[in-house]
Amino acid sequence: MPRFTDPDSDSERLPDGMYRVGYDADTQIYTFRDRHSGGYFEGPAGVRHPSHFTRVPSPSWPPVPADMRRALDDERAKSWRQENAPLLSFFLLVALFLLGVFWLMRHALGNAAATRAAVDLCGGREIHAVRAGDNCWDVAHTRGWVGVKELLEVNPGLDCDNLQVGRILCLPPLWSGKADMGAV
Repeated sequence: MPRFTDPDSDSERLPDGMYRVGYDADTQIYTFRDRHSGGYFEGPAGVRHPSHFTRVPSPSWPPVPADMRRALDDERAKSWRQENAPLLSFFLLVALFLLGVFWLMRHALGNAAATRAAVDLCGGREIHAVRAGDNCWDVAHTRGWVGVKELLEVNPGLDCDNLQVGRILCLPPLWSGKADMGAV
């Protein structure tokens, strides 16, 4: 026998293929691993070389303090929304941006389509979009001395007392009697 042989070593006292991988000083439990199966085992508390092993799903070594174990459990209990909150916020901002862009495009194309429809409706005449503060007399006189009567003839069903902002009006052609302004 060699001079520094430990007769109480793991290789002498443990079954073939078993070796010690850890020790929890709080619980005084040794953790072992089987080389053949790769499984983990624990012995009874305080026994360094047990004769009976209990199989465990994963090693409890290194030991995790109770407060850290609670934090780990809380971390595992997080929902997918909590885990992906920054990513979800980013996608929400992108979606809102795209929604705004599409709304602006629709609004711009809608106004262009309405203007084209009004030009087609007016038969090629000039058009006027009613602004805040406009009245029939002001609109009729934007093109010179055209009367309100001519404006009403070109726009049937127009209510001069209730002009809506944004409504498209067809303008009548210039009045041919412009030279007789004093007679009006």
